[in-house]
Amino acid sequence: MLMKISPSHHLTILPSYHLTMVGIKYTVGPVVVLDTVPRHEHRPRVPGNQATALVFPALAALILVLISTLSIPMIHGLSIVDVDMGMNGTVHFGGWGWCSEGVPGNKDMCSDLRGFASGMAHQLEQLPEPVKSLSELDSVVPKAYLTAQGVAEIFSVLFAWIAINCTLAASGFWQSKENIAWSWTSWSFAWTFWSGITGIISWGLALGQVTRFKAHAMRVDGTKAEVTPGPVIWMMLAAILLNFLSFAVRIAWGKDRARPLWTVKGDKIEDPVGDATELPTWDSLNIDPETKRSSIDKSMKM
Repeated sequence: MLMKISPSHHLTILPSYHLTMVGIKYTVGPVVVLDTVPRHEHRPRVPGNQATALVFPALAALILVLISTLSIPMIHGLSIVDVDMGMNGTVHFGGWGWCSEGVPGNKDMCSDLRGFASGMAHQLEQLPEPVKSLSELDSVVPKAYLTAQGVAEIFSVLFAWIAINCTLAASGFWQSKENIAWSWTSWSFAWTFWSGITGIISWGLALGQVTRFKAHAMRVDGTKAEVTPGPVIWMMLAAILLNFLSFAVRIAWGKDRARPLWTVKGDKIEDPVGDATELPTWDSLNIDPETKRSSIDKSMKM
C-alpha cells in the first residue's frame, strides 16, 4: 500500500497490486477489491470433508475389534495367550476356550465354548494328559476377570459400530451440504474416542492374562512353559491406535481448517465463494481500466 500527502494536506490512498503465478490481488487500503488467487493457495490443501476420510480408519478399527472378540476356539489361530510346553506341545488360549497343538499322543483339538459369565474350569478339565497341569490356571484368571474383559469388548465394538454409522451419515450430509454435517462429524470422532477408551480397558485385561500366565507358568517333566501374547493382543492394539489417531487428526484438522459457513445455521446454505464459477471483472467492480483506480479511491479524497 502506498500513501501520498498532497499539498492540500489531503490523504490519498493509492491502490496496490500483487501479481502472483496463480492470480492477481488488488487492494485499496485495507479493502481487498479483487482477489483471483484460488483459496487453496492461501492455506494448506486439506479437504473440508472430514467424515469421508474417517470412514476408512473407523471401518478398519471396527473390523479389528469385532474379529478379536471371536478368538479361540471360535476362530482357530486367533489366541490371546500361547503357552508352549516344549516337548508336550502348545496350548492356545482365547476368550472362549483353548486349542491344543502338537501334544504327544493326541490329535489337535479344541475345548467346548465357555459361557459369557462362566469361568474356564470346565474347559480346562478337557485338557489332554501331557498338559493337564495347566488346569490350575482357572484360579489365576477367575470368571469375574473374564466377564469384565468381555463387557469392555462389547462396549468397544458397540462404540466403533456407532462411529462408523455416524461417519457414513455425516459423509452424506457433507455431500448434500446440510448444516448438520459438522455436528454428525463431531459425534463420529467422539465415538471413535470412546471406542478407543473401552478398547484400552479390554486390551489391558487381555494383556493381564499374559502376565498372570507367565507368573504361574507350570513345569511339566522339568520343562518350564513359555508364555507369549497371541494375535488378539496385537489386533486390539492396532484398533486402539486407529481410533486415537483418528481423534488426534480431528483436533489438528480443526485448528487448520475453519468450520464452513453453511454448517452454522439454516437448512441449506451454499458457500458463495466456494461455489463461484466465474471470476470478478474490472467492470463489475466499477474500476476504470485506464487508471486502475476504483470509485472507492475517488470517494476517499476530500
